[in-house]
Amino acid sequence: MEMQQIRYFLALCDELNFTRAAARSRVTQPSLTRAIKMLEEELGGPLFHRERANTHLSELGRTVKPYLEQVYREAENAKRQAREFARLQQTPVRLGLMCTIAPNQMLDDWILAMAAAGLGLAFMPRLCVNHPGVMARPLVMPEFWRDVALVTVRGRPHSPAVGALVAEAMRVRWADAPALAVQATRDRRDAGADPDNAPAC
Repeated sequence: MEMQQIRYFLALCDELNFTRAAARSRVTQPSLTRAIKMLEEELGGPLFHRERANTHLSELGRTVKPYLEQVYREAENAKRQAREFARLQQTPVRLGLMCTIAPNQMLDDWILAMAAAGLGLAFMPRLCVNHPGVMARPLVMPEFWRDVALVTVRGRPHSPAVGALVAEAMRVRWADAPALAVQATRDRRDAGADPDNAPAC
Protein backbone atom coordinates (compact mmCIF):
# COMPACT_ATOMS: atom_id res chain seq x y z
CA MET A 1 0.00 0.00 0.00
CA GLU A 2 1.43 3.35 -1.05
CA MET A 3 0.57 6.81 0.21
CA GLN A 4 -0.41 7.96 -3.27
CA GLN A 5 -2.95 5.14 -3.46
CA ILE A 6 -4.47 6.31 -0.19
CA ARG A 7 -4.48 9.90 -1.44
CA TYR A 8 -6.24 8.90 -4.65
CA PHE A 9 -8.74 6.81 -2.70
CA LEU A 10 -9.62 9.73 -0.40
CA ALA A 11 -9.94 12.10 -3.33
CA LEU A 12 -12.30 9.67 -5.03
CA CYS A 13 -14.28 9.34 -1.80
CA ASP A 14 -14.84 13.09 -1.86
CA GLU A 15 -15.50 13.50 -5.58
CA LEU A 16 -17.20 10.17 -6.41
CA ASN A 17 -16.04 10.79 -9.95
CA PHE A 18 -12.85 9.37 -11.46
CA THR A 19 -12.27 12.32 -13.78
CA ARG A 20 -12.63 14.95 -11.07
CA ALA A 21 -10.63 12.91 -8.56
CA ALA A 22 -7.80 12.54 -11.08
CA ALA A 23 -7.82 16.28 -11.80
CA ARG A 24 -7.79 17.05 -8.07
CA SER A 25 -4.88 14.64 -7.55
CA ARG A 26 -3.06 16.05 -10.60
CA VAL A 27 -2.72 12.69 -12.32
CA THR A 28 -4.27 11.16 -15.39
CA GLN A 29 -7.49 9.23 -14.99
CA PRO A 30 -5.89 5.92 -16.08
CA SER A 31 -3.17 6.38 -13.43
CA LEU A 32 -5.77 6.99 -10.71
CA THR A 33 -7.89 4.08 -11.90
CA ARG A 34 -4.86 1.77 -11.92
CA ALA A 35 -3.88 2.85 -8.39
CA ILE A 36 -7.38 2.25 -7.06
CA LYS A 37 -7.47 -1.18 -8.72
CA MET A 38 -4.13 -2.12 -7.11
CA LEU A 39 -5.43 -0.97 -3.73
CA GLU A 40 -8.59 -3.05 -4.20
CA GLU A 41 -6.49 -6.10 -5.06
CA GLU A 42 -4.41 -5.60 -1.93
CA LEU A 43 -7.45 -5.11 0.32
CA GLY A 44 -9.32 -8.03 -1.21
CA GLY A 45 -12.38 -6.49 -2.81
CA PRO A 46 -13.95 -3.53 -4.60
CA LEU A 47 -13.79 -0.21 -2.77
CA PHE A 48 -16.26 1.50 -5.10
CA HIS A 49 -19.28 0.48 -7.09
CA ARG A 50 -19.14 2.01 -10.58
CA GLU A 51 -22.64 2.38 -11.96
CA ARG A 52 -22.41 4.79 -14.89
CA ALA A 53 -22.89 8.22 -13.34
CA ASN A 54 -23.30 6.79 -9.85
CA THR A 55 -19.91 5.93 -8.37
CA HIS A 56 -20.21 5.22 -4.64
CA LEU A 57 -18.33 3.50 -1.85
CA SER A 58 -18.78 -0.22 -1.39
CA GLU A 59 -19.25 -1.70 2.06
CA LEU A 60 -15.53 -2.55 2.12
CA GLY A 61 -14.74 1.02 1.09
CA ARG A 62 -16.84 2.42 3.93
CA THR A 63 -15.15 0.03 6.35
CA VAL A 64 -11.57 0.93 5.48
CA LYS A 65 -12.10 4.65 4.84
CA PRO A 66 -11.66 5.85 8.46
CA TYR A 67 -8.46 3.80 8.81
CA LEU A 68 -6.99 5.13 5.57
CA GLU A 69 -7.98 8.67 6.60
CA GLN A 70 -6.07 8.18 9.84
CA VAL A 71 -3.02 6.80 8.03
CA TYR A 72 -3.01 9.76 5.63
CA ARG A 73 -3.55 12.27 8.46
CA GLU A 74 -0.70 10.82 10.52
CA ALA A 75 1.60 10.83 7.50
CA GLU A 76 0.81 14.50 6.89
CA ASN A 77 1.43 15.25 10.58
CA ALA A 78 4.79 13.49 10.35
CA LYS A 79 5.75 15.61 7.34
CA ARG A 80 4.71 18.79 9.15
CA GLN A 81 6.65 17.85 12.28
CA ALA A 82 9.72 17.12 10.13
CA ARG A 83 9.45 20.54 8.47
CA GLU A 84 9.05 22.28 11.83
CA PHE A 85 12.01 20.30 13.18
CA ALA A 86 14.17 21.45 10.28
CA ARG A 87 13.07 25.06 10.81
CA LEU A 88 13.51 24.82 14.61
CA GLN A 89 9.88 25.81 15.12
CA GLN A 90 9.03 22.83 17.30
CA THR A 91 11.95 20.69 18.33
CA PRO A 92 12.16 18.72 21.58
CA VAL A 93 15.33 19.06 23.66
CA ARG A 94 16.11 16.62 26.45
CA LEU A 95 18.42 17.88 29.17
CA GLY A 96 19.95 15.68 31.85
CA LEU A 97 20.60 17.30 35.22
CA MET A 98 22.71 15.65 37.87
CA CYS A 99 21.31 15.44 41.38
CA THR A 100 24.01 17.87 42.60
CA ILE A 101 21.93 20.73 41.20
CA ALA A 102 19.64 20.09 44.17
CA PRO A 103 19.75 17.35 46.84
CA ASN A 104 17.67 14.28 46.15
CA GLN A 105 14.52 13.86 48.21
CA MET A 106 15.84 11.33 50.75
CA LEU A 107 19.05 13.29 51.46
CA ASP A 108 17.08 16.59 51.48
CA ASP A 109 14.55 15.20 54.08
CA TRP A 110 17.39 13.86 56.26
CA ILE A 111 19.32 17.15 56.28
CA LEU A 112 16.19 19.19 56.95
CA ALA A 113 15.18 16.90 59.82
CA MET A 114 18.61 17.37 61.43
CA ALA A 115 18.36 21.16 61.04
CA ALA A 116 14.81 21.13 62.47
CA ALA A 117 16.08 19.15 65.47
CA GLY A 118 18.62 21.90 66.15
CA LEU A 119 21.66 19.81 65.28
CA GLY A 120 23.20 22.34 62.92
CA LEU A 121 22.87 24.44 59.79
CA ALA A 122 22.51 23.30 56.20
CA PHE A 123 23.58 24.98 52.98
CA MET A 124 21.11 24.25 50.19
CA PRO A 125 19.03 25.99 47.51
CA ARG A 126 16.10 27.97 48.91
CA LEU A 127 13.60 25.87 46.92
CA CYS A 128 14.70 22.75 48.82
CA VAL A 129 13.69 24.20 52.20
CA ASN A 130 10.19 22.77 52.58
CA HIS A 131 10.26 21.60 56.22
CA PRO A 132 7.89 23.51 58.53
CA GLY A 133 10.49 23.62 61.30
CA VAL A 134 13.28 25.05 59.13
CA MET A 135 13.64 28.64 57.99
CA ALA A 136 15.74 29.71 54.99
CA ARG A 137 18.03 32.71 55.20
CA PRO A 138 20.09 34.09 52.28
CA LEU A 139 23.86 33.79 52.67
CA VAL A 140 25.56 37.03 51.70
CA MET A 141 29.13 36.52 52.84
CA PRO A 142 31.09 34.55 51.90
CA GLU A 143 29.71 34.15 48.40
CA PHE A 144 29.02 30.59 47.22
CA TRP A 145 28.78 29.44 43.63
CA ARG A 146 29.12 26.32 41.55
CA ASP A 147 30.11 25.55 37.98
CA VAL A 148 27.42 23.95 35.82
CA ALA A 149 28.66 22.45 32.55
CA LEU A 150 26.85 21.72 29.31
CA VAL A 151 28.48 18.54 27.98
CA THR A 152 28.08 17.02 24.52
CA VAL A 153 29.60 13.98 22.84
CA ARG A 154 32.62 14.96 20.76
CA GLY A 155 32.19 14.21 17.07
CA ARG A 156 28.48 13.39 17.27
CA PRO A 157 26.34 15.59 14.99
CA HIS A 158 23.88 17.73 16.92
CA SER A 159 20.19 17.85 16.17
CA PRO A 160 19.06 21.36 15.17
CA ALA A 161 17.67 21.94 18.67
CA VAL A 162 20.82 20.80 20.48
CA GLY A 163 22.97 22.75 18.03
CA ALA A 164 20.96 25.90 18.76
CA LEU A 165 21.23 25.32 22.51
CA VAL A 166 25.00 24.77 22.35
CA ALA A 167 25.48 27.82 20.11
CA GLU A 168 23.48 29.97 22.54
CA ALA A 169 25.41 28.63 25.54
CA MET A 170 28.68 29.43 23.77
CA ARG A 171 27.48 32.91 22.81
CA VAL A 172 26.33 34.04 26.26
CA ARG A 173 28.80 35.41 28.79
CA TRP A 174 28.54 33.50 32.06
CA ALA A 175 29.34 35.50 35.22
CA ASP A 176 30.68 38.19 32.86
CA ALA A 177 33.10 35.73 31.27
CA PRO A 178 32.96 33.73 28.02
CA ALA A 179 31.96 30.08 28.07
CA LEU A 180 34.80 27.81 29.19
CA ALA A 181 35.03 26.10 25.80
CA VAL A 182 35.19 29.47 24.05
CA GLN A 183 37.93 30.64 26.39
CA ALA A 184 39.82 27.36 25.99
CA THR A 185 39.69 27.71 22.21
CA ARG A 186 41.01 31.27 22.46
CA ASP A 187 43.81 30.16 24.76
CA ARG A 188 44.83 27.39 22.36
CA ARG A 189 44.71 29.79 19.43
CA ASP A 190 46.88 32.26 21.33
CA ALA A 191 49.30 29.45 22.16
CA GLY A 192 49.40 28.28 18.53
CA ALA A 193 47.66 24.96 19.20
CA ASP A 194 45.04 23.36 16.93
CA PRO A 195 41.65 24.95 17.82
CA ASP A 196 39.83 21.93 16.39
CA ASN A 197 40.91 19.93 19.44
CA ALA A 198 39.04 22.23 21.79
CA PRO A 199 36.97 20.50 24.50
CA ALA A 200 33.20 20.25 24.37
CA CYS A 201 31.37 23.04 26.15
